[in-house]
Amino acid sequence: MSYDEYYKKAFELNGPNYDHPVYQAVLGLLNSEWLVWVNWVLAIVVFVVFLAYCLSKEGRDERGRAIIGSACLYGTMVLFVLINILSQFSLTAMSSLAVFSNCLRLVFNGYFLTVLISIAVLRKRR
Repeated sequence: MSYDEYYKKAFELNGPNYDHPVYQAVLGLLNSEWLVWVNWVLAIVVFVVFLAYCLSKEGRDERGRAIIGSACLYGTMVLFVLINILSQFSLTAMSSLAVFSNCLRLVFNGYFLTVLISIAVLRKRR
């Protein structure tokens, strides 16, 4: 048995179930145009909130810079996890422009939401 035949047979046995209702529901949600706009607005909002904190008086002093640095480190860890999850579903993510756009914006939003939550927690702890 050649490698190609073995891989094809293994994929047929263990491959994703595209007929599963959860898969269809998530793909339908990611393929919707209104989610593109919701993700776009959320991306703009979280980015503006992050910039507002960075440019505020509290964000520019030594304590604020340390908080931003730590929060960005935690955000970078989450970013690597989210990018690896996205790469596992790259064939599905490339199925349409709306799905691809939503997937990329979800990764972006996940990073900035992690950073903002980390900033809020670190402000209370330090």
